[in-house]
Amino acid sequence: MKINIFREDSVTKSQIQETIYTHNLESAKRFFSERLSEISHEEKESIFLKLTQKLLFNLYTISNDIDVFIAFETMNNRGKPLSVLELLKNRLIYLSTKLNVEEYEKISLRNIINESWKTVYHNLGKNKENPLDDDKFLFNHFVLYFGKETKPEYEISPVELFGINIRSYNFRSDYSRVLLEEIFTAKNIAKNNSNNNSLLLTTKFINSYVQDLQQSVELWYKISNPYFSDFSENEKIWLDKLNRVVNNDTVSFAPLIMVFFKKEPNREKRVKFLKTLELLMFFSVLIGLPSYAILRLNGFNTLEKSINLSNRTIEHIYPQKAKDKYWIDTFRSYTPKEKTILKNSLGNLLPLSKAKNSSCSNKAFPDKKCNDINNVGYRYGSYSENEVALYEHWTAKEILERGIKLINFMENRWKISIGDYDAKVEFLGLGFVLKKEGLN
Repeated sequence: MKINIFREDSVTKSQIQETIYTHNLESAKRFFSERLSEISHEEKESIFLKLTQKLLFNLYTISNDIDVFIAFETMNNRGKPLSVLELLKNRLIYLSTKLNVEEYEKISLRNIINESWKTVYHNLGKNKENPLDDDKFLFNHFVLYFGKETKPEYEISPVELFGINIRSYNFRSDYSRVLLEEIFTAKNIAKNNSNNNSLLLTTKFINSYVQDLQQSVELWYKISNPYFSDFSENEKIWLDKLNRVVNNDTVSFAPLIMVFFKKEPNREKRVKFLKTLELLMFFSVLIGLPSYAILRLNGFNTLEKSINLSNRTIEHIYPQKAKDKYWIDTFRSYTPKEKTILKNSLGNLLPLSKAKNSSCSNKAFPDKKCNDINNVGYRYGSYSENEVALYEHWTAKEILERGIKLINFMENRWKISIGDYDAKVEFLGLGFVLKKEGLN
């Protein structure tokens, strides 16, 4: 804050760390700077007067018989509810005061907690373009660290845990209650535990948990931002592919990746694992989200980000409303039923990297690629659009050719066997194209 917000020098300048909070401060400064630039000098003076002379503050005097840490946890409410990560830190600091150990051990534990949380916030906010959700990280770490110690009613099978729709389980929304009301509570401190509870809070227990949290967030950052990590190039590529597939809150394989990367340092084995995991993820996505699978198929061999169906479109290259003379002449020999099949065939579907004017989708193929007035054509789009732009014309033969190419890719990438060329043509339902175009 001192350097980036107030533009002052600091002796700790070399130790500046980017966190979610520093990003919020920068956003707040930018917001107020923009608003102040829009008002008159008199209005600025009025605001300055209110800030310097009319702000009121509450002062609290803590008496000796009041627990400072409980008071802080109670008072630290700024209108916006504290995050689970913030609540957890406050709770751990409070518990450190209740442990039956020497005072220097309590102080040491609090220092470890504070340093660990600095590391957590630093890594979660390290990449301004991709700030990491603290709740998601804490939940995944909770699953890994306390998974075996949760009660039977919270148990999740491996397929559920590392596979599909993990957000839909009550376990996801309930983990904070388990953390704060069942694990890190004063009743679990060894000297207070009279219920023979197997979970006893000691200095060693809390210290181990906090240090594991600190180590895990560094790995979490690398997995979430592979190109800013020290992983091998192949590890980076496959992690990036996995991140793009699961970047939708419906599928979470993060705990499995975290466990494997913690236990296996061999880079070749990591890449082999990631490839296998991507295959499993593909099938889970394919079963639940067929439209999304089409997008992934069309985006192969590229590092562009996955396309969000809510604000992106899958375009029919041969348009659904084909009234242009180019399309009428090109598909004149086909029946209405055959035209419908061709329009909706896999090879005719193209995910667009940018939203296009809907009126352009019905233009002739040469115009859809690019022309003097169309600077958002296929030639200026994604890798998949660029590939399509290389075709001179778009006929039934090109639709069949591209469909076969996509199926071949699917077979090679995800080990799906469709069959020989004839079987693939039958799979696409385009046998009539072979006959009419003389391709038998």
